[in-house]
Amino acid sequence: MKKTFWLDQWNGVAKGGYYFRAFDLVKFFEKLENGGHGKVVGLEFEDNNVNVIVEADPKELGK
Repeated sequence: MKKTFWLDQWNGVAKGGYYFRAFDLVKFFEKLENGGHGKVVGLEFEDNNVNVIVEADPKELGK
C-alpha cells in the first residue's frame, strides 16, 4: 500500500522524483507493527531524526 505524508500547513504545487531506498525503514515499520507497538500512522522529521508515530492503544491512554 502506498502512503504519502505531507508537511503540516503547506499548500502549493509539488513534484516528486527524488527516491530513497528505504528497505530497512520498511522492515522497521513491520517490526513495530508485528511486535504489538501499533500501526504506523505518521512520521515526524526533525534534523536527521525521524519520529515514527504509531496508533495509541486505548488501554495505555486510560480509556
